[in-house]
Amino acid sequence: MKYAIITVSDLHVGSYSGIMPDGGIKVDSGSKFTPSKPQQMLIDFWDHFWNKYVPESTKQCKKIQVVINGDVIDGNHHNAVDLIPNVEDQRLAAEKLLRPIRNRYDMAITRGTEVHGGKSEQDTE
Repeated sequence: MKYAIITVSDLHVGSYSGIMPDGGIKVDSGSKFTPSKPQQMLIDFWDHFWNKYVPESTKQCKKIQVVINGDVIDGNHHNAVDLIPNVEDQRLAAEKLLRPIRNRYDMAITRGTEVHGGKSEQDTE
């Protein structure tokens, strides 16, 4: 039986320069955060990876495990000004981004750093 482990790391969802879900998100203020052109390129690469590359390269595998390695969201850190300020909005954006993958594959998420995921990585969990 063939197995595959697919690993991605350090998504940092919530940064104005990091990956965001396709179509953007509505933030707590009621406004909508729409991806920039570079973010849209990241989303396009992300979609290609999960919808074309992964299925093609794993079609012979009986079991596929996805591992997301730490720092799923960017958090609220270092007095940064390029972040969606509400960490809950970042969490919801990460969930929207990862839900289609979790629905298709077994998924495990490792803890990252407190700086991004909060104390004991509570924001990631």
